[in-house]
Amino acid sequence: MHPIKALGPDGMCPRFFQSYWNIVGSSVSSTMLSILREILSHLLRGAEERGSLRGVRIAPTTPSINHLLFADDCIIFTRALEDDVTSIQELLSLYKNSSGQKVNFNKTTVSFSKGVSQGRRVNLASKLGVKLVEKSDYEWGKGEYMEETTRVEGEVLSKAGRKVMIKAVAQYLPTYAMSVLKFPSFCDEIRSLVAQFCWDQKQGERKIHSLAWKKLCKPKGKGGLGFRDFKLFNWALLGKQAWRLIMKPNSLLERVLKGQYYPLSSFMEADLGNCPSYTWRVSSNFLPIDQERIMSIPLSNRLPDDTLCWDLEKGYDDTCYVCHHEVEDVLHDIKGCALAQDVWECSNYRLSLLFVRQYGVPGIPLSSKHPEQWNKPEVEWFKVNVDAGYLGEVGIGLGVVARDCSGEVLCCAVSQFREKWGVKEAKAKAVWCGIQVAKDRGFKKIVVESDGLLVGQALRGAAVGCSTFHLIIDDIRVACSSFDDVKLSFVKRSGNRVAHHLAHFQPWEVGQRVWVDNLMIDVVNFALLDSVI
Repeated sequence: MHPIKALGPDGMCPRFFQSYWNIVGSSVSSTMLSILREILSHLLRGAEERGSLRGVRIAPTTPSINHLLFADDCIIFTRALEDDVTSIQELLSLYKNSSGQKVNFNKTTVSFSKGVSQGRRVNLASKLGVKLVEKSDYEWGKGEYMEETTRVEGEVLSKAGRKVMIKAVAQYLPTYAMSVLKFPSFCDEIRSLVAQFCWDQKQGERKIHSLAWKKLCKPKGKGGLGFRDFKLFNWALLGKQAWRLIMKPNSLLERVLKGQYYPLSSFMEADLGNCPSYTWRVSSNFLPIDQERIMSIPLSNRLPDDTLCWDLEKGYDDTCYVCHHEVEDVLHDIKGCALAQDVWECSNYRLSLLFVRQYGVPGIPLSSKHPEQWNKPEVEWFKVNVDAGYLGEVGIGLGVVARDCSGEVLCCAVSQFREKWGVKEAKAKAVWCGIQVAKDRGFKKIVVESDGLLVGQALRGAAVGCSTFHLIIDDIRVACSSFDDVKLSFVKRSGNRVAHHLAHFQPWEVGQRVWVDNLMIDVVNFALLDSVI
């Protein structure tokens, strides 16, 4: 068709579809399908409100459901009456005339509950013009699963091929069923079947399994093959559903389950037979190691309401897990980390160490986009350097030092805690502590400088959450509102030596200590070294 032929019914010329549909087609299609699904849903809800259709309830206190949408499919629930069938036909006809979409009755089926006679089933299915099927039983997918996992003869595949088959098929098929139901016995059957297939054991044969299934389920890095433990996988999927019920209390699924099982309580407070869920009692319901972890959670000074959170953030903390101070990159691993330097000193390659110290690593420049030394702030600004340090098994220390535009130290502070926080939480708490010290000193324009890269990224970004780390980030944002202007800066540990020294300050003493006039001599010496570099 010529690109500039007459416009079509949609107002677009052929050139649009020939040249640009591959760019916008998928977005337009998905948007239109969403709109059409919403139209169909609106028609079905309106029919129930008028009384021409009646949905189903699993309990008197649960909401009525007359349809469910999933991708391009729609499941309609109603009474087994001719009037309801007529209403469905009229509604689908209206939808077709309005949207241009026609229902494919060759792929449409109908099933009935046990109380409907066979004669009525046949009559209603015939009137709808669809195929009559029986309702799926409890053993959903079991026969199909066993058939699929045993249809490939073992001798056709190598050991590597059987491993791929297990991960691509055997572990994938039961995922949907396991996400909604608990299958203790079925999981054992799957494990047995997969183990037989893994060791090329056919029906009726008895073969030795050279390794226990638990060892095969270990990660490859720990000597296993990375297979799934089906019971744990089942529990993980159910845990994900439970978390969804907690975080989305107004979802349809939560409202249905609440009306049926816990109408007068929340999901976490619901009883399960003779084994009710635990209440929040740290000392009686948790092991000593968990008690210590719970009690060491840093609390927000804003005292927000308690909430449950999934404290597994996307991404990772790129701070070196050995020294907990610098960003972990190749150059740091080879020459910057204290552990790497000790290894070089103990080795026989002294010249190599000298080469690394003077020239760096071939192919990796010594220069970095992040500053490696302390720089003075602008006029009328104050720079607050902060750091966090681990004091062995004793606890955590936070160090703060504030300097003016001439580099003079105005004050310094040390805060020490018995709690054992994570690296990013400790770094974030150090930033908050530094802001509080600046606020107490009456500063109006401050530059907060830290060697915690992840904290700076979180403060510059718009990420929100309810984890411990996010609560501290929110505390920092609230504290920054007390100043005329606040800047955030990242510096490597070589430019943060004063704060680093204060974070590891001795003698140990729980609480905060602030020095304004009688500054410690070692702090002054470190600051003088910064000013002359």
